[in-house]
Amino acid sequence: MNIVLVVGAREFDDCARVHSVLDKAHAKKTITHIVHEGYSAGAFASAWARVNAGVIEVAMPALLHRRLKTPMKAKAAAIFDLLEVKNVVTFGVDKENWFILDEAQRRGVKIRPFDTEAKSKKARKGKKR
Repeated sequence: MNIVLVVGAREFDDCARVHSVLDKAHAKKTITHIVHEGYSAGAFASAWARVNAGVIEVAMPALLHRRLKTPMKAKAAAIFDLLEVKNVVTFGVDKENWFILDEAQRRGVKIRPFDTEAKSKKARKGKKR
């Protein structure tokens, strides 16, 4: 079983990049489950899971929601306690994702950072050419 947790910065908006990365990972080792938070890269991963037969989608937006009065560190630990996540793919990083990445590192889960400098509309506007 290959469970992949997909996280991304809220501003991340490159759907094609998410699909490309997941296609390559799926070709190397069949992805059985996609776990995501339901927005940004997670929403794109959700769409990818629906197109790929046999991939089970696990959306966990409520667990990661800011208004949930549980500390982010505990939320991150709960994700790894509930699911046997083997890989974390990150597209950009925001404050909430750092806790997930720290927990993954603490548990020895493989982290694959793609586009850690999120190539979002917001980021592209700020670049000087």
